[in-house]
Amino acid sequence: MTKTKTMTPLELAHAARSKQGLRTKKAVIDSLRSATQPVTVGEVQQYLEKKRGVKLHSTYIRQLLVAASKDGLVFSRAETLDEQNIRGGSHVRLSILFWAGGRKIPDRTSREVYAGIVSRPVSDMKVKKKAKKTVRPGRTLSSQTDKINFLIESKNFNLPQAESLETFKLRIRISELESQLSAIKKLLS
Repeated sequence: MTKTKTMTPLELAHAARSKQGLRTKKAVIDSLRSATQPVTVGEVQQYLEKKRGVKLHSTYIRQLLVAASKDGLVFSRAETLDEQNIRGGSHVRLSILFWAGGRKIPDRTSREVYAGIVSRPVSDMKVKKKAKKTVRPGRTLSSQTDKINFLIESKNFNLPQAESLETFKLRIRISELESQLSAIKKLLS
């Protein structure tokens, strides 16, 4: 007679997460298989969100694709400048294209890689705005960065056009050091 070991709640949770991770990895790879040409991580993310209703972070998708690439399930290469222009991507850096249709990765020839989904150009993507910091009455600003950011964001302070932010930060630091030096000189005299 063999004893069956019952799983602890922690082990059960780990097994459930592993099963969910495998389903997610399969969904990502299936999305590559349904593409008509090589795709970027952002396009896989867009496809999963629109067609399957799954919202995944691009970093997680990239990790899954890199792991699948190491396992030989998908293949990847850097896109060319022509492919980047076709895709409407940013000119800052070239993206990595992923493909699950075989070792030979075809050239990118169209912005539409999934039926009915045209990849968004970078200029169409929404940029999140940072919330402005406000200082409550009686609250002191703790760090030097908080002080500088508050001065820059306040409405009654403007940086001179020719002066960069780094120069401004250096000027403030120099004035602080000069005041500390004068305090030390007073102690010594």
